[in-house]
Amino acid sequence: AQMQAMGCGHLLVTAYTGVAAAPFKGPTLLSVFNLGVESKNAKRVEQMSHGRRETARKKFFNECGVKIENIGGIVIDEVSFNELEIFGHLDGRLRQLTGNMDVLCGGIPLLLCGDNFQKPPTTGNPWYKDMAKNAEEQGALLAGGPTTSKARGLELLQAARRVQLWRNMRARFDQPFVEVQEQMR
Repeated sequence: AQMQAMGCGHLLVTAYTGVAAAPFKGPTLLSVFNLGVESKNAKRVEQMSHGRRETARKKFFNECGVKIENIGGIVIDEVSFNELEIFGHLDGRLRQLTGNMDVLCGGIPLLLCGDNFQKPPTTGNPWYKDMAKNAEEQGALLAGGPTTSKARGLELLQAARRVQLWRNMRARFDQPFVEVQEQMR
């Protein structure tokens, strides 16, 4: 509501799972960007034809109720569920849906939220482990070229600014619960 009031567009809240997206009445990440099992696991980022791009833009609208050009930002919750490749495909989809091919995510700001100490992806590697492996192997993930989903995901995440929240605000008035959560971590 604040973004719309300030003329910044709509804020889309999504997540990998429906359980995480449902409280915000948002679509799942894979559904809104039409990333099925085959396409999310593809090694290369899809270059959509004009017809396919228009179909994807309509699907985005049908899932969100907002046109892509009216999106001011996207929140992706439960980010620990995502693999590096998903971020690469997301970057490619947003570039193509917006038509802004030379800007990360088509110029739409992303806010990645979650706790990487929580559940990892159901298949594959957690994105942060791939980033660490790439650093250890001095850029090995980039060897496949800039159109690979891993390279695009890596580019996106390396460009991100990281903010670590250090205080539990969800249960701030229930100190015994906060202490139990911190002990579990």
